[in-house]
Amino acid sequence: MLTKIMIEKSFEYFSKNDYDFSLNISILDVQNEATVAYIKQMIDRYDIEDRLLFEILESEDMRNLGVKFAIDDFGSGYANFGFLLKMSPKYLKIDGDLVKEITKNEKSYNIVKTIISFSKQIDLIVIAEFVENKEIKKVLDDLGVIYMQGYYFSIPQVDV
Repeated sequence: MLTKIMIEKSFEYFSKNDYDFSLNISILDVQNEATVAYIKQMIDRYDIEDRLLFEILESEDMRNLGVKFAIDDFGSGYANFGFLLKMSPKYLKIDGDLVKEITKNEKSYNIVKTIISFSKQIDLIVIAEFVENKEIKKVLDDLGVIYMQGYYFSIPQVDV
């Protein structure tokens, strides 16, 4: 129920402007046929599919809705390189726990560097989460990451 309310409120809000936007949905939402049908209904109602990005961990059924996908928190959980090839997402968001350690932990740095290199080879757009300071941003800049989010840029904003 809460998922449906958030979807409709978000779609309604963004239908009134030209912003691209993303929504996080769980694998359970994706596996629920009624939720997927509801999402399709709301996409049709609000005509926002070209600006909508779903951030999910796994799903095959959602790819046929005409929206873009991001793999969120890559480097943790179930998502892996084979999954990337199977899902064909447009974006890959590197897990914040890896990013926030890249200036302190050589293993985290090497994992992030590998993810970025692999992503470039298969034409994924990389987004780094948890960019908390200038040093992390500099390392990510040096690795070729263009899209970043985190407290270094802005605290989370709520526009009601």
